[in-house]
Amino acid sequence: MSLSEGFSKTLDDVVPKAVAFGTLHANERDILVFSLYDGDIFTLRGGKQVDKPCNVGALIGDVAVDVHKKVLCMDDPSTGANLYRLDGKNIVHIKTFKVAVTKRKRARQVAFVDEGRKVVCGSDHGIVYMFDRRSGEVVDELKVDVQEWVQTLTVSEHDGTCTIYAAKSRDLDGPNHISVWRKRPSRRFGAWGFLCGVVVTATLTTMILLAMVVHQYRYMFVRAI
Repeated sequence: MSLSEGFSKTLDDVVPKAVAFGTLHANERDILVFSLYDGDIFTLRGGKQVDKPCNVGALIGDVAVDVHKKVLCMDDPSTGANLYRLDGKNIVHIKTFKVAVTKRKRARQVAFVDEGRKVVCGSDHGIVYMFDRRSGEVVDELKVDVQEWVQTLTVSEHDGTCTIYAAKSRDLDGPNHISVWRKRPSRRFGAWGFLCGVVVTATLTTMILLAMVVHQYRYMFVRAI
C-alpha cells in the first residue's frame, strides 16, 4: 500500500492535541483540529480553514469522536470528560462526566464504547471510569492501581465484543503494565426462565430486569500485559 499526501495546512500559534474526522460535506469529511492550550477547534475542508475556530473555554487533553451519532467527547484535565454535539458549524456542550483530580492536572485519554452508548476516561488515581452517555451516571469502575496514573487507554469492538486496554503512566523507570478488560456476554433466559417470569410479581420482574441491565454493563478483568 502506498500513501500520497492529500494536503498540508499550517495553523499559526497552535499546538494540535488531536485530529479527527467531522461531518460529511459533499463527498468529503471535515477534519477537526483540536488545540491543546487555548481550547480552539479548527475545521478544515478541502485543506482550507472554514470560518473562525470554535472555542470550548478549556484545555483539551484528548478527543474521541462518533461521527454517526454526531457527538464528541473531550478530556478537560481540570474537571473530567466533556460531551459535545456536532451541530453544523457549532459544537454544543451537553454534559460533563466529572473525574476527581487528586494529584495534578494531566491529559487523559477518552473513548466511546458499546457502540457509543458509554464513555470511558482515565484518572490520576488508578481507575478507568465508565459513564452512561445519556444519563451521565458511572456504570463501572475498572481498577488498575490506586497509586498510579491512568492516562493511556484505547478500545476495540469486534463482533459485538468490546475490549478496553489501559496502561499505567509512571514518573519513574519501571514496568508499566497494560490491563485488559472484556465485556461479559449478556445472559438470556431459557424457556423455564420465561415461564417463571410470567408468574412472578411485577416487583420481582423489575428486579430481574434491572439485574440483567447491570450485568450487561459490567466488564471483567482479563489479564495484565
